[in-house]
Amino acid sequence: MKQERFIAGILAILCASMLSSIGWIFEGEAIARLAPVPVICIASLLGGASLLVLGTCTGKRSLREILPYLTISFLIFSIFRSGIISLLFGYCLTLTSSTKAMFLTKIEPYMVLLIQILFYGHRTTPAHLLLLAAHLAGAVVLSTGGSLFFSTDRLGDLLILVAVTGNAALYGPSQRYAQQMGALYASGVSQLIGGIALIPLLLATPLDSVRGSAEHLVGWYYALATVVVFYILSTALWFFSLKEVPAWLASALRCVGPVIAAPIAWLVFGQGLTLLQTCGALVVVGTSLWMIILERRT
Repeated sequence: MKQERFIAGILAILCASMLSSIGWIFEGEAIARLAPVPVICIASLLGGASLLVLGTCTGKRSLREILPYLTISFLIFSIFRSGIISLLFGYCLTLTSSTKAMFLTKIEPYMVLLIQILFYGHRTTPAHLLLLAAHLAGAVVLSTGGSLFFSTDRLGDLLILVAVTGNAALYGPSQRYAQQMGALYASGVSQLIGGIALIPLLLATPLDSVRGSAEHLVGWYYALATVVVFYILSTALWFFSLKEVPAWLASALRCVGPVIAAPIAWLVFGQGLTLLQTCGALVVVGTSLWMIILERRT
């Protein structure tokens, strides 16, 4: 039974990773036509509300049962993770491409493992560290294509790394809340709180930047697609996986997503990979699969 739950967690994080990467593409298209604040705020509110409805319909507990877990610490966690960090990711998409963003976020396994070792006493092996180093190298090659010249999009890349570090630092609390409240409730309430925290910024956004043209309407279609693909499906699967899979391994397996989503970005949006980036993608996939084998042996 324990092995079955572990496999279910692995499958959940792989699906979440693929959907998350596709969500990056949709969110990038939405923000390009609108602005970061309205897209992130509205998507968080709609996604959070939808997850709460799903949790009420399919969950084993009621909303009343999770009230004891809605503490000040959870409020701060939600504002930071679902509000500030999500907005920072959205702003980065105005500086760099969504394809690069989906790859750059895959530095996260290294950050998660480092935080787990330094602050939570996680024990690892030289084999894990070697694989994570190769993982990181593959992700860097994927995102940069070997070019390291500084430019505006490099600034966006650096800000993504800042956001990734903040997200990695919250893997422990995310795992705890998922276990206490359930995946749907934890992610749904967190998104709602994050969206509510962004409402003052939304009210300060000029209306002519979010309505009035066919281009804006297309942007809202992409925003709605982002809600379904990322804020509902991917986020719910991610929280579920944290109940069964160690945080550092869940983060590592998310590197598979961009490799699956990259052909979609290339075929539909013309965002292709170079030969060097393709080699990096193969490294990412290979190290991710081998880490599953190592984890099941320990």
